[in-house]
Amino acid sequence: MNGEENALSGSYESPTQGQDEGKDKISAQGHVQGCSEELERKIQIWEGLNSLFFQNKIEKQIFERRNA
Repeated sequence: MNGEENALSGSYESPTQGQDEGKDKISAQGHVQGCSEELERKIQIWEGLNSLFFQNKIEKQIFERRNA
């Protein structure tokens, strides 16, 4: 179909439509990978903070028992 026929039928195909699809997939995969890495980093930070919190809580209990 040429541009006029596409306009009449209500559809439009970009001349680079097939070429852009691959780039979009790669871009989306990169975005998902980046989000996954960011989420993994945040989980590791959370686990580290959680571990420190409980370690501090245990040390506080030990300190309180020694001084009771």
